[in-house]
Amino acid sequence: MATAPVPAPAPAVLTYGEREKYDALLNALDDTSAQANCGSMAWTKPLSNRFIYADGHAHFTGFLHLHDWKWRGSSKKGVHILLSIKERIRCSDKSLVASGIHSDYYFVENNTAKLLHSVHFDFDGTKDCHPLFHAQLCSDRIALDGFIASEIEFEYQIDPAPATCFRDARIPTCDMTLPSVLLCLAADHFEKPFFCQFREEATVLQQALPHPAITSLRQSIAGAPNHLRSSHWFSHTVNG
Repeated sequence: MATAPVPAPAPAVLTYGEREKYDALLNALDDTSAQANCGSMAWTKPLSNRFIYADGHAHFTGFLHLHDWKWRGSSKKGVHILLSIKERIRCSDKSLVASGIHSDYYFVENNTAKLLHSVHFDFDGTKDCHPLFHAQLCSDRIALDGFIASEIEFEYQIDPAPATCFRDARIPTCDMTLPSVLLCLAADHFEKPFFCQFREEATVLQQALPHPAITSLRQSIAGAPNHLRSSHWFSHTVNG
């Protein structure tokens, strides 16, 4: 008697409930920015549809435009902030294994956008001589195709003046994956009551988002908890 073939296991994916937390995070920031009269937001919606799967991982790419946000909570002057968000999540345990958030700050006048500042926040696992979480200044602008630029309402002439910097100097940071970056933006551009409101929502939501695996960093800090020197951020780099 022939044996029935064993069906192949279903590919590992993230559930809608897990993916939807990204939408919830940006919706919370959008609601609070409106209450704070800080400026408007546009992004590639819904983020829950921006995942593709390969080799047991979920790959996520999204773009966010903070339109004419106040320079500071009490300021009338505006700045445009463009974010490119890329993350890779291991589906088997929902661990965040890589995160790259590129942020460009633009001053827009007469429909021309002039780059003010550009920085990457990176987490890419345990690479030798790389701080586990780090920031890098960068001179390359976020590249948008016409469809994405229209979707996020960033349709300006870009000032071609070159931006230069030494991009290979890495600055150790705390975990600056997506919830942390958005929280820091809220701190810079909201007044205190609205920042505190978003902080409470983000603190809850980030618990349901994929967490980076930071065993070596956690063990290093636990072994010497009286300081937070950068040596902790290199604990995965060993002799030999």
